[in-house]
Amino acid sequence: MLKQEILQTLHIILNQNYFKFNDSFYKPATGVGMGSPLSGLIVKVFSQYCENLILRHAFENKHIFYTCCS
Repeated sequence: MLKQEILQTLHIILNQNYFKFNDSFYKPATGVGMGSPLSGLIVKVFSQYCENLILRHAFENKHIFYTCCS
């Protein structure tokens, strides 16, 4: 139930996404408008998804050593 509500909310936000630049309003054809507070979150979620997908495949095939440096 919560997952569906989150997806519906994201759908509404992304479809009603406008931004102003040089005194004109724009609606992006895809993605999130420039400066949207939501853009950072979407990038993190997408990056995490891609990283998990790529790393999982690499670990299963033992083709990678992955470490995190601080």
